[in-house]
Amino acid sequence: MRVRAMMIAVLCLGLNACTVEGGAPVPGTPPDLVSPAGPPPVTAGPAGRAGAIDDFIVVRKPGAVSVLRRADGKPLWSVPRRPDDPIVKARLARGSIVAVRRSQTAEVYDLATGQLRFAKENAGALGVSWTALFADSVPCQPDCSLRAYDLATGRELWAGPQALPGKVLVEPGEPPDGKYDPPGEFDGPLRAPETSTVAVRGTDAVMFLDATTGQELSRVPVPEAGLALGSSAGRVLLEWGAPKECKLTVIGRDGATGEVAWQVEAGTRQLSQPSVCVSGWRPEITDGVLVLVDPKEQAKLIDVETGAVVWTANSFGDPVVAVSRRTVIASGPRQLVAFTPDPNNPAWVVRQWAAELSETGKVEGIILDFDRLFYTTEYEGSPRGIGWVRDLATGRRLWYGDGLTPLGVDGDRVIAETASGEIRLDRMVSTG
Repeated sequence: MRVRAMMIAVLCLGLNACTVEGGAPVPGTPPDLVSPAGPPPVTAGPAGRAGAIDDFIVVRKPGAVSVLRRADGKPLWSVPRRPDDPIVKARLARGSIVAVRRSQTAEVYDLATGQLRFAKENAGALGVSWTALFADSVPCQPDCSLRAYDLATGRELWAGPQALPGKVLVEPGEPPDGKYDPPGEFDGPLRAPETSTVAVRGTDAVMFLDATTGQELSRVPVPEAGLALGSSAGRVLLEWGAPKECKLTVIGRDGATGEVAWQVEAGTRQLSQPSVCVSGWRPEITDGVLVLVDPKEQAKLIDVETGAVVWTANSFGDPVVAVSRRTVIASGPRQLVAFTPDPNNPAWVVRQWAAELSETGKVEGIILDFDRLFYTTEYEGSPRGIGWVRDLATGRRLWYGDGLTPLGVDGDRVIAETASGEIRLDRMVSTG
């Protein structure tokens, strides 16, 4: 097997974890993500399904969350699985794991010990930030105030205005419609965001609250067609009108003042399907940019904070499968192609590199995590698939594993899942 030829001996640490010894750190490995507000470093990128913080590795899979020891990958604890009440949402926060179940119960666990700190049942609206849980109660009328709870202690921090919250918006791009997200509708990032503002969608208005005090900052009418939070800091609300002739107007509104900060004309086409008009348009937000196709069928990346066009391109030729501020990944019939802005002409993109696939290759599980691209391919003769990690700038292969699915990174190690559901820690090597 090719993997056996390139990997060094595997030291198994029990039924649920293995680690690969040997291999040199990859030059240019991105540093841990350090928040300017000072929480501990987290190496989980925006879309990663696994990441490391302090002495722990956190892995999120459908309906399950587990915590491993960072030093050797040994399993420490898992959020209890209940077949009749599965986990539909999970977030890593400061010293905490927050799990939301189908019954609309939010559970807050101590990251180090796995002890349940507190739970809120029958929550009609739920949101999670780096330090707080935002929730109301379904049978709350007439006093339907959104409340904030300290994740470390469960202490109530504040109660907001007495108005039915209906929907709490904390994370960029979170679906805004309905009182509660259906199970599995919004995976979102593993790491809960730090936010200064919480957007609350009521029956006839959208309120912006100060995330620290609960004080109302502004209030605007509910838009005609839809709305979503635009930035992880909670400062920008995106709203759009009903599509007409494959066109709509997207507005960026300042949450602190309620004033319109910018607006842009957009088409209802999604970047992944530029030839199709979509009736239920939703914003594609990633890496601080709004991805859209304008009425002239040009692909645009818009900075959600300022409304500025980051760059524009006429066409990528193939369906787009992943986007960051600096790179677009398109999937052709036999290859993955990376495009980046032309430094001499930001209005166009240039083909940066391509990774060839076999004729029967199928690409799944694509993740852009910092400066790396994760994906899994299916090959004839390899029913379990092969996992890959490539340098996003050059396309250089950093890691691959037969039968392994890459979930995230910890420094120069890949956090991967085997076909049987075990977690392995494999060291990346530069292979060209």
